[in-house]
Amino acid sequence: MVSYGQMDQAYFAASMQGLVGQMVAVQMTGNHVKQGLLKMVTTDYLVLDVCRVPFYIRICEVQWISPVQIRNKVDK
Repeated sequence: MVSYGQMDQAYFAASMQGLVGQMVAVQMTGNHVKQGLLKMVTTDYLVLDVCRVPFYIRICEVQWISPVQIRNKVDK
């Protein structure tokens, strides 16, 4: 998990590039959490694909971001 805290926005955005294309959970200010596919990272915002709907999240509002593992249930 990477925390934004007092980190520089450009450094934070660069460190998020490794998560592009992965499912992530993002907590924003106000305790709002979104989960989706991280599509793009710029120096100002993240683009999160949630059920094919793009969400633009300002990096200054990100509290933390973490990869999410998807588990496939197999019924036997």
